[in-house]
Amino acid sequence: MPTILPTDRPIFYTVHGADVLISDMTQVGDLTGVNDALDVVSDADENAYLGALAPLTDRFPPLPDSGWLERAAVYQYSDKAVMVRQAHERTARDPADALALFWCQADVTDAEDSKARV
Repeated sequence: MPTILPTDRPIFYTVHGADVLISDMTQVGDLTGVNDALDVVSDADENAYLGALAPLTDRFPPLPDSGWLERAAVYQYSDKAVMVRQAHERTARDPADALALFWCQADVTDAEDSKARV
């Protein structure tokens, strides 16, 4: 059985299968077990995690226009994955303009541009 066991920082994960899509975060000191029949995407780095979720983006629910959003929840917004950085009441702001509230999946071209500027 695959396991998620953080040692120094929480690990974000998405477990997925034909009819299963579960995203959450395992805290340091906790252990998450995953059924062998399911696939897992996980990473402690938020950007790497969101990048690895790119092939699954269309499986996530759309970001709601209103309501309470829990930390580490993943949504689809403008054909990209966004993850809630801190629990909050949804505002009308675009997630890319509210980076204190969301992590946003970067465009590949954005990542390449940032490497070129370094």
